Amino acid sequence: MEKSRIDKIKKWLKDPYNLALVGILVFAFCLRLYYFILTKNQPLWWDEAEYMLKAKSIFKNTPTTGYFFGRPPLMSFLFSIFFLMPNGELLSRIAILALSIFSIYLLYKIGETLFSKITALFSAYFFSISWIFLFLNFRLLTETLAIFFALLSIYLFLKFQTEKKAFYLILSIGFLVFTVLAKWTGIILIPIYCIQILITDVSKFLKKLAIGLLIIQAILGITFLFYGNIPILNTKIVTFSKLLPSIFTQLKFLKEFYGFESFLIIGIFFYFSYYIGIRYDTISKNKNLNSTFFILNFIIINLAGFTFIMAWENRYLLFMIIPISLLLGQFVFLISKKISKNQLKVLIAILILALLFHYTYYQLEEGNSLIKIKLHTYEEVKKAGLWLKTHTTPFEVIATSSVPQITYYAERVTISLPKENISNYLDTNNVSYIFITGWETTPQKFLNWLQVQNLSATKIFYRNNKPIGIIYRYR
Repeated sequence: MEKSRIDKIKKWLKDPYNLALVGILVFAFCLRLYYFILTKNQPLWWDEAEYMLKAKSIFKNTPTTGYFFGRPPLMSFLFSIFFLMPNGELLSRIAILALSIFSIYLLYKIGETLFSKITALFSAYFFSISWIFLFLNFRLLTETLAIFFALLSIYLFLKFQTEKKAFYLILSIGFLVFTVLAKWTGIILIPIYCIQILITDVSKFLKKLAIGLLIIQAILGITFLFYGNIPILNTKIVTFSKLLPSIFTQLKFLKEFYGFESFLIIGIFFYFSYYIGIRYDTISKNKNLNSTFFILNFIIINLAGFTFIMAWENRYLLFMIIPISLLLGQFVFLISKKISKNQLKVLIAILILALLFHYTYYQLEEGNSLIKIKLHTYEEVKKAGLWLKTHTTPFEVIATSSVPQITYYAERVTISLPKENISNYLDTNNVSYIFITGWETTPQKFLNWLQVQNLSATKIFYRNNKPIGIIYRYR
């Protein structure tokens, strides 16, 4: 049995496409392993600390002060199991690393389902070295988990489209729910699926359901537009006066993701849009057209959606790297096909190699630079939290501007620094220690009060020989 399995593996590896896939996955793993060793102990940012303090609290019953209950819950819930064992944070980082590798494989399978193995290989490579994805693979944020579930949902949705089996659609919807619970913006997949169903040859019931969902989303969108906000999430909605600036903001994020290649991507997008436009009546019958439409639909809905909610950080647009990787992969495949048929084949080959080289250099340089620049941010906050954990009892309260990080590292109830009635506020909440840091903004009134109180520093943390964090004993 074992020999038979080995023979199957050898036979599978004889296929050059499979061997190339293994090469991409091994390269991606080695690249990530290098940065994992570098970042495995890096301090948590504010958002990371919120997810991790909640994960830690589920089984260990540690404090949850600083956690915003509008956060998507799935990551904290899933990763809580790691905190039943020693070093739950390290295990969480290993899980994120594994999910990133599985995501590359899923992107390959999506490219193969939509187009071909060659397109899938190029797409998987482009996706694997995306600097924003690479950077977030080493942060305990929800993006990597959301990307994984989104890719799994998309792959199953495409399987449903090709095989018309309801089982795949049900699974796809299930993983879509997981995507949304991992990151609220995963809801962007719903209109993408609905539109795809409308132009595909499926049952009338599904088409009616898709229309119904699109109408509901349109009504909610209009409602939020007039309200100017999305309740609970406190996300601002674009107004007509801010529509153009919001569009340019999203395009700026796209430029950050791809540098010079962003202009090429825009050109490819419009070329494929023209290609679809002149053949729109055959989309449902032509697999290649249907696949191309899916990618363009994905890009348009993402840009429109995040323009609508005025995304203010580039990581909100992370889902865009999925269709863009596929778009670039298909473009390189179509160009490479012309090598054997064109007298300018040497020039075409050089252009493809130049594109691959420049893309690789830009992505790896950006990713390497950002990972290393951010490596030691908030280090003094982590040290302060660990110091407070060993120098306080579980019943003591800490006041600080770095609430979630101190709650996570110190495992103590932590409250924000007040702006008014400061002494009364601190006394009422039985605060024992105060921690201020240059990594977060301290209210000026609190600094003035601190100066008047003339409290002596219990512990000072330095960066470049300058104090950046100070712990005061209050009582």
